[in-house]
Amino acid sequence: MMGRYWLLAALTGVLAAGYWQRAALLTAAGERLAAAKELERAEVVIPLEGHAGRLKEAVELVRAGVAEKILVVGADIAYRDYYCVDVPRGRLVFGAEPAYRTADEARVARRAADEHGFRSALVVTSWYHLRRARRLFEKEFAGSGVRLGFRASGKDPFTAADWWKSYIGVKLVATEYIGLIWQGW
Repeated sequence: MMGRYWLLAALTGVLAAGYWQRAALLTAAGERLAAAKELERAEVVIPLEGHAGRLKEAVELVRAGVAEKILVVGADIAYRDYYCVDVPRGRLVFGAEPAYRTADEARVARRAADEHGFRSALVVTSWYHLRRARRLFEKEFAGSGVRLGFRASGKDPFTAADWWKSYIGVKLVATEYIGLIWQGW
């Protein structure tokens, strides 16, 4: 009987310590998702669908000379979306088919890289989506000889340090962890 009390006391202590350290633990969980891999320069930047900040980041990278072209792989993006932010048509390359999921975006990007002879690409997505996107793109591009970089857009409404303070942050981070588990971590 006494052993149960000690077990209950130890469990209560662990839970209390976790509660007191929740901000550090939740920040660490967010930082685990932010798996960037920078490239100084790339032939093409690939903004993934899902957040307007990714498109804006891609445009800024082309304007800054980090990349020459933007490879559009999402299903809901058209030339007019880039025309509105002053990107010349010659700087855009569109994937051959629509992509509705990150795995589809990686497949469409690989085909476009092969077709256009791209040797380097910088994938732009949200910080919380970096780890899963990186895993899918590296798998798809394995053996292709294309150097890949991965960059967070920096235009998300929350960060790794405060994602749990908003409903959308909790939803998106939880979704990414579920996706990682689904892919076999």
